Amino acid sequence: MYYDLITFTVTVETSGNGAASASPASATMGRTVTLTATPAEGSHFVKWEVVSGNIVLNGNTFTMPARDVTVKAVFAEHTYSGWTQNDNDTHTRACTVCGAEQTEACIGGEATCTKEAVCQVCGQPYGEKDPDNHTGQGAWVTTAESHTKVYSCCKAVIQQSEAHTWNDEGRCSVCGYGCTHSGGTATCTQQAVCEICGALYGDSDPGNHMPSEVWIQENGKHYHVCLNGCETHLDEEACSGGTAACTAKAVCQVCGQPYGDLDPDNHINLTEVEAVAATQQAEGNTAYWYCEDCGRYFADADALEEISPEDTVIDKLPADTSENGSDGRPENGDNTTAGGTGTAGSSGSQQSGSGTSISGGTSGKDSPKTGDDTAAGLWISFLALSGLGSVSLTILRRRRNR
Repeated sequence: MYYDLITFTVTVETSGNGAASASPASATMGRTVTLTATPAEGSHFVKWEVVSGNIVLNGNTFTMPARDVTVKAVFAEHTYSGWTQNDNDTHTRACTVCGAEQTEACIGGEATCTKEAVCQVCGQPYGEKDPDNHTGQGAWVTTAESHTKVYSCCKAVIQQSEAHTWNDEGRCSVCGYGCTHSGGTATCTQQAVCEICGALYGDSDPGNHMPSEVWIQENGKHYHVCLNGCETHLDEEACSGGTAACTAKAVCQVCGQPYGDLDPDNHINLTEVEAVAATQQAEGNTAYWYCEDCGRYFADADALEEISPEDTVIDKLPADTSENGSDGRPENGDNTTAGGTGTAGSSGSQQSGSGTSISGGTSGKDSPKTGDDTAAGLWISFLALSGLGSVSLTILRRRRNR
């Protein structure tokens, strides 16, 4: 067929970081074409895609059809796992997709005479200690015959051992050694310091701590920390005592600090508000209890039934307009109570003759305002009702006399 003599083109595209090619780049129908994909550093080859040409890929090869072909090589950046330290002061991580590894030398950190540097990438110690980078100070190590000066951090020698140079007091004029060491107290982090020569001697005492005066509390426990630097928790125990309330945690009776959770059902400052009857002039309120800490209202002294402020309000009494004016008093102005003069209850109100004098006051209790807490409204209502009864009795007698 004449197609055997026509050369068709193979176009290779890329997606991502990498290069790709076809060999040969053009071919006649039926010839095998091999594709090559080379990912850039930090990337891996994902797949070949057929853009046009309707070919069937067999791995990275295909048979050239009687038409031009376009394929695409797809690359993707590596997705790495965490770093793993190697034995040669390097660390390695691998791509979780293709397994390609990346290895680098550990870097950063500072080595001292007692510790290796810590790599700022993988977070692991590496390299060698630095014998010249000391974190301690010079101290004398002595025997009965000689002294040697060393660094307290690593015991590296600063001044080689030499015999004492004694003064007239029988003490070494170089290191201060005199007779046997005595005095001083070893702690959990330091040897005793000789009171004679000032040298460190003996062993540290792991049980001799210096507890802080202040309690430290965390996670519901309190303890004293050792001020010598060993960070031992001393006298550690769970916080105890105290009583949690609705807005305050319990206070530990040992360390004096709050701990634990709030107790939403414990209301320490629960105040009773007495009931006030409603009148025609003012609202009243039911008896209730109010927590001054959390601001909640309750229907009982045990704070078991929570209510809203609106639940405490008693609406004003409806106006009584029968034979009275709009203010509830008799229209003829006669407000004389039945029985003449007398004392109107414990609030101090008095009435005599045809007029009424009211004196007294409201409760001095300081509580959240709901209904009217003034007793005067109650007395006005009482006197108005008394006057209404007196007028009604007078009218009834007149009718009988007729």
